[in-house]
Amino acid sequence: MDDISYKLDLCEEYGLFPKFIDKQNYILITKKFGPERFVEAFIWYLITKGDKGDFDKEFITEELEDSSKLMKKYKETIQPVRRDASHFAFEFAKVEDKK
Repeated sequence: MDDISYKLDLCEEYGLFPKFIDKQNYILITKKFGPERFVEAFIWYLITKGDKGDFDKEFITEELEDSSKLMKKYKETIQPVRRDASHFAFEFAKVEDKK
């Protein structure tokens, strides 16, 4: 069950969000799926399976706005990427090229 493509197919099949991977291999998750912090945590566990550690529960909007140190850690860990106005994308949620 390590296959990301399979997991994305399941998410689409169960109606969570459509499977959408752009030309640069970023997994794009529609903003209709939920609030940004929820989507980050959901995709973090879906993609990393916790291998990169637990999702930091301090990564909430209020905490991030109050702490530049925490914001720096958030940007280094989650690495949000602006790909499309109607989708979320993260550097950690990028499909590897098959060689």
